[in-house]
This record gives sequence, C-alpha cells and structure tokens, in this order.
Amino acid sequence: MKNIPLRHIVLSLAFTCALGTAHSADQQESAAVPASASVAAPASAPVEVPASAPGLVPVASSPKGSLTVTYSTEFIDGNRLKATPTEVGIVTRSQSTTAAAGQAAVNVLSLFAVGGMKVGGFGKEVLVGAPIEGVQERGHLQNPVPEAFVTSLQRGVSQFLENDAKLRDTVFKKPLIVAGGTASLVYETLSSKDEEQYLLKAYVMVYKAKERWSMMPNMPVYCAMQSQQPMLLADWAVDNFRGVKAQFDEMLAGCQTKVIEGLPVMLKN
Repeated sequence: MKNIPLRHIVLSLAFTCALGTAHSADQQESAAVPASASVAAPASAPVEVPASAPGLVPVASSPKGSLTVTYSTEFIDGNRLKATPTEVGIVTRSQSTTAAAGQAAVNVLSLFAVGGMKVGGFGKEVLVGAPIEGVQERGHLQNPVPEAFVTSLQRGVSQFLENDAKLRDTVFKKPLIVAGGTASLVYETLSSKDEEQYLLKAYVMVYKAKERWSMMPNMPVYCAMQSQQPMLLADWAVDNFRGVKAQFDEMLAGCQTKVIEGLPVMLKN
C-alpha cells in the first residue's frame, strides 16, 4: 500500500464534508415545500403605453352636436337694418307724424310711377326710434339682442341638442341667425290732447341658414314683442329706465322659449 501524502487526505476529507452539507440543505428545502404545491410565477407589472406611441391611433369620442347662434342685421327676405341696434330708442308723436308725411309723399310718387300699383303703408312700429336724451347712466337702455340674447340663446340651443337623441351628434355647418332686434318706446295715445304714453316694443326674427339648397322654404320664428301697459315717459324714466331693462329681459326670455320650441321645424332644412 502506497503512502498517501497527508495533505491529500485533508483535502479529500474537506471535499466530502462540503458535499454532505449541500445535500443535507437540499433535503431540508424539499421537505419545506410539499411535492404537490405549485409555485406561482411572479406577476408581470402592467406596461403603460403612452397615447402618442407610434403606430397607435387613439379612439375618438363621439362628436357632440353643435349649432352656432349668431347675430345679423339682415333678415331672411334680404332686407337689413342700417346698423346694429345698441340702445332702446323712442318714437314720439312728432317723429311719427313727420315719418308718415314722408311716406305719404313717397306713396303719391309711386302711384304715378307704377300706374296705381299698391304700395306699402306706414306703421310707427317699424321706426327704429331716436336716442333717448338726458340720461346719465345708460346701462338700462342698452339693447341686449346682439350679444346677451345671442349668448343666452346659444346655451338654450346647445342644451336642446344635448337632450335630443336624434340631433345629439349632429354638427350643423350653417348658423342659427338672430336678425333685427330693434326696440323703442313707442307712443300709444289715441287723442292728440292726451299726454303721451309709451309701450316698449321690440322685433326679432330668428331663422336657420340652409345646410344645402332645397325648394323647402325657411320657417323662421318671429318675436313681435311689446310691454303690457302703456306708461308715461316719466314713469319709464324712473331709476335711469330700469323698467325698460326689466321688461325687455322678460320679453326676450319669452322669445327664447318660442325659438327653442320652433327648432325642430327650423332644423329640417
């Protein structure tokens, strides 16, 4: 028997001990986990993809219905006001008499020119009216039709479209037009001996511009409005014509209701 160096024997014993320790650890770990148990794989974290990632097309939401409301001095028949009304005016008896005389002269000339054809008459309601003088604070005389009424009507129209299942997603290219809006305190006295009393009168036409040409006529909504009772100018003038603003706002609220009710017909074209 060969003599084995002592250092070889020591190394061999150390290696054998190491193998035994590792084998014992494996047995303990196997005993800790039952053979039938399944080890769950770690859950993968969700991956966030930016909306702008290349190759991805974001899903567009359904378009909301829209119809723009705008103001115009032009009526549906092509007639137009000379300017956008900015204030409530006044039509006195003297102004009406002068205008009536001028219209009568035009009618006489027209009769000769057209051989007796019927011509238009005169009505004080069509007068735009003169500015009301002597008022320091003119805020209550401002005409709300071109701006405030258009804004209010826009909200009402948008709400109407939102509540209508058929029109909710319809986008109209042509606007809903608020035309006119003249307003005046117009004298309403039967006898020339009576002190002049005035009614607040205003006129608004609302119509929908056609989306496309058709033979169907436009169906505008007319708001010919007036206050309930005539009053002396001094009564209207209280608190810088506060009553004018209050009654005008009330009249326009009624006009807006009438327009909203007429939308189903106007939007057919």
